[in-house]
Amino acid sequence: MSITEGRIEAGTPQGAVAATEEFTTRWQNQAAKSWRSWTSPDDLIGAVVDGGRGMPVIPLFDFFTGRSVGFNGSVTLYDHDVIRLLAQNPARREPYFSRFQDFDAIYVQYSGTSVIDTEYGPLAVRPFQAAHIPAGVAHRTTGEPDCMRLALLSRVPVDVAIDTGAYTTNRQFVVRPTGGQRDLGAQQARPADDEWDYEAAFLWDDPVSRPTWYRRRAGALSTGSSGGREPSVIRIFDVFKYATGKSKGGPGPKIFGNSELEMKVYNTEGHQYGFHRGNGQDELWMQFRAESLNETEYGVIPLNAAHAVIAPPGISHRILGSKGFLRLNLYSRRPLILRVDPRQAITSTSFQIDE
Repeated sequence: MSITEGRIEAGTPQGAVAATEEFTTRWQNQAAKSWRSWTSPDDLIGAVVDGGRGMPVIPLFDFFTGRSVGFNGSVTLYDHDVIRLLAQNPARREPYFSRFQDFDAIYVQYSGTSVIDTEYGPLAVRPFQAAHIPAGVAHRTTGEPDCMRLALLSRVPVDVAIDTGAYTTNRQFVVRPTGGQRDLGAQQARPADDEWDYEAAFLWDDPVSRPTWYRRRAGALSTGSSGGREPSVIRIFDVFKYATGKSKGGPGPKIFGNSELEMKVYNTEGHQYGFHRGNGQDELWMQFRAESLNETEYGVIPLNAAHAVIAPPGISHRILGSKGFLRLNLYSRRPLILRVDPRQAITSTSFQIDE
């Protein structure tokens, strides 16, 4: 395998890469980290001969049947009892505010832009940024035509793990899809402040089709709150202080976390220093930009932008990232259940990513 002009090419000899170190970690237990050496990467790559969960790759945004409005039209990609990961494309103003009574939301913008009106004021969210909406905060999204995003829902409150005053860069991304669902219909007008509007309150264990509905004046929900757990926007790829994966001291920066999940970001170009075997956790890789070849015990798995795959617990792996590599990883203490069939993708969307 090699990298040529910023792209990965498979099928070339691997002899130039000599690293055969492997490190093992356990869920949220730094003291359990250990290292070992292998004679050759061939002792690891493709070593699985049968069984296990496999590593199916899915496109993140190719299962829409129309435009999402709140949970209606959203696509559940992965979930378990505490976490749900949805794909959404809210390319218009949602007709009601949502209040998640007992779970947090993190909206990760992939393409286009959106504005999320909240009780604390509006949040503008650009590509490769994430909006954290704590439980109990009413909010409504207006997306532009190219808006596609991920919605991570968590029953356990999520903590912002970075200091937003310590960004190392100020990167501006423009991401546009080609293909996919783009027939939007008419944009709904924003109601005047003295007109009635609606709020839907959702509980985790209740069907999303049966929220509690309230009638409000629209202006009453778009401002007025302060204190407590305030919503915020995080520039997720402006936190790097080094190239990740290049030494024993180069992990990905954590941006969100709690007792059940961690979200970290990576900018690994070329080969990762060593193989990684994560015990006691699922490791969901979401490729945001460029390409990667992922050398795993299930074989070499290519991953393009806007695609994802899970490395199950105990499966050793190493990244070969192309130029411009950016990835968001979701680590989960519990196994994530895949809820879509990659063979049933409806569209084949690619993205133009400029910076």
